[in-house]
Amino acid sequence: MTERTLFKIFDLATQQIVFTTQINFEPLIGKLSSGLYTFVDGHIYYNNNVIKIRYDLINQEIKEGLDGNSKYKENEIFDYYFNIFDLKLPSMRVRSNTPLDSIGSHRFAYFIHDTSFRTPQKLLILPYLHDRKIQLNNMKTNTKCFYTSIRTPIDDEDVYNEEAESMSNNLV
Repeated sequence: MTERTLFKIFDLATQQIVFTTQINFEPLIGKLSSGLYTFVDGHIYYNNNVIKIRYDLINQEIKEGLDGNSKYKENEIFDYYFNIFDLKLPSMRVRSNTPLDSIGSHRFAYFIHDTSFRTPQKLLILPYLHDRKIQLNNMKTNTKCFYTSIRTPIDDEDVYNEEAESMSNNLV
């Protein structure tokens, strides 16, 4: 007999479980069990993937007064988006404990590394993928700091990547 895995949403205001559904998709169960994800605004971010929780459907059920048991199936409540970044090599991976969340800046930091060590590690800092706006370095009221950036010509990046590749080829 297989064990049932339930996904529940608990409302902090009412101190009640407002939604329950059974989930069977093993990667989702494993990811939720591991805790290696970032949860922001109804989106579960992990590695190179995003799962959107359909709160519109859940709220509709709550308004209809259902007793917390969903009429929707798992594949209707969760929208899966895989491979959100176009990684150039099959050996490139987004680290499992990313994205890191900067709540104040509305940005995520993704670490991308090449398991074959042919390219340098990358750090991508991006606005929330689910936001429909971009926060442009708002000045924090309690600090007297400013933001700077260093621009690197793409040709310099290409030269660096070629040198790194030739060095790794010499090691083999």
